[in-house]
Amino acid sequence: MKIEMLRVDERLLHGQILLKWMEEAGCTKVVFVDDETAENPVMKKILELSFPPGYECSIQGISGFRGLMEAQGEEKSFVVVKKISTLYEMFKQGYVPGIINLGNTSYGIGKLKLAQGVYTTLREKEQLMEISLRAALFYQPVPDSRKVNINQLLGHI
Repeated sequence: MKIEMLRVDERLLHGQILLKWMEEAGCTKVVFVDDETAENPVMKKILELSFPPGYECSIQGISGFRGLMEAQGEEKSFVVVKKISTLYEMFKQGYVPGIINLGNTSYGIGKLKLAQGVYTTLREKEQLMEISLRAALFYQPVPDSRKVNINQLLGHI
């Protein structure tokens, strides 16, 4: 599997993923990586049924994703993870994606605003800083908006 882009977005699937990001990345397959969703048969079915003909999706936990990465093939895929902590766990296990797009992470108690729709805890901020040392990490809500290097945002909080 060849990953064109990885996006952190706790909504997992929404119109922007199907209509904009997959086209931008030139992919017809999306892989969702989230342990909770992968273990929930109802959520898995909802995601699978949301895809129009000609598109494929796979819902994996972190261990299932490792298996996909080890498989041979050049199929171009778009990966969406729900949480920064999932991205960090993948990173600690040796997966360093070339391009990471930080999307929607919702507000919560103790979270700091990085950008519109992007909030992190201090721990998540540290995780993003570590990842940014080895991968291109940026914030871009939609493909036609300006890319912002995550280090610019991390330096402000």
